[in-house]
Amino acid sequence: MAHDQPAVILHELLHEVNPPNRTHAYDRATSATIPDAKDEEAAVRAARFDMVVRWAIYGGQVAASTALFHPFACARVLMDLGYEPVAPTLSRTLFGKPCLVLPNITSYVRFMRNRDGRGALWRGFGANFCGVLVGNLTNDIAYHLVDEFIKRKVRSSPRKAWSVFVVAHQENARYSPADFAEDLTKEVLARTAGLTLAYPFQVVFLRVVSQFVWKERVYTGLSDSFLQIYRQEGIRGLYSGFVPFMVSEIGALVLVWIAAYAFRSVVTGDRIWLTIFRFAADYMMRTVLYPFKLVGRMMAISPAPLKIVSPPLLPKFAHWRDCFAYLKMQNSLMRGSNIFMRIVNVDKFATASGKPGSGADSSSSTFAESVASSLEKASRVGRRLPSEPVIAASIRAGGFSEHGKGARFSAFGGFRTSF
Repeated sequence: MAHDQPAVILHELLHEVNPPNRTHAYDRATSATIPDAKDEEAAVRAARFDMVVRWAIYGGQVAASTALFHPFACARVLMDLGYEPVAPTLSRTLFGKPCLVLPNITSYVRFMRNRDGRGALWRGFGANFCGVLVGNLTNDIAYHLVDEFIKRKVRSSPRKAWSVFVVAHQENARYSPADFAEDLTKEVLARTAGLTLAYPFQVVFLRVVSQFVWKERVYTGLSDSFLQIYRQEGIRGLYSGFVPFMVSEIGALVLVWIAAYAFRSVVTGDRIWLTIFRFAADYMMRTVLYPFKLVGRMMAISPAPLKIVSPPLLPKFAHWRDCFAYLKMQNSLMRGSNIFMRIVNVDKFATASGKPGSGADSSSSTFAESVASSLEKASRVGRRLPSEPVIAASIRAGGFSEHGKGARFSAFGGFRTSF
């Protein structure tokens, strides 16, 4: 066996220089014996099977998390569009002041199920699931590619601090501005790539869910919806509303990272405090930039041949800035931002009367006065406002009816339909 010794030594050296990859996935303890072709083929098959299992588990996790929150995502879309089919009821603020509140998101989901059955809660699930899956995978792949490029082409020395949100793995390791710029660049590029590839699925999901209002069936399946949008609007239709949507997402990401870096540099670098600050800053920045997200959703649905986004209910917007100005004029830039305590602002009813195509008149100011009077009386009596009078008072003049189906703007900044 003396003639085999040089081959064993050579194999050991090669093993040390080139770590085992998926074509050499055999045990390190047996590396003294050169594996034959059958052993390597079996190892490759095992590695491929392991990869398939890991991808299947990951896909199952994404499907489970998406399915868990999908009914709430559907209700959120309708809230963003201003569709309020349930009358507000009397409640009180945290300070005890009487107010009108619209149904929260759980009540909204219950209404959708009662009207159209459980199937209404799963509209657009395929598009939503594919969008989440494609976005997450693209984000991870892009992040690793950018990270490898920076390691090989840009960075001159090993990193001592991992991230702005992670404490350094070496004592007295300083998180430099260059490290911050590198991490922020990787995050922005990875998030941009993920959102870019996933956005067409988001457009399909929004349009499919929007059909709930009038029980339309313009978009039926995932592939058919893609083909229909592409044939009618081209590639621009699949990316309608993309710019304001990216402003909300990437803008929030950049602002959170800048705020976290300032917090870590000035206040403290403790990991617990950094985690708390990250969630608080993320909530605040997303709230500040929420109007751009709402405009992006409105513009994604606006080109669709759906009644919900057609005159006289809503005007057609040539540019997303027009939509932003329209929502600002209606005091509706934060519409749908709160999904639990949805307080109706009575003071803006007079402004809401100026919606194009609604044919509104002084009835909205009369409605504001009647609501204020009802609130005052209800606060003294301590009772719940009746539903029917509020419904009747919430309908402004100047709506339209077609084939027995009526839709009118309500004074809550949205509209109702009656079938």
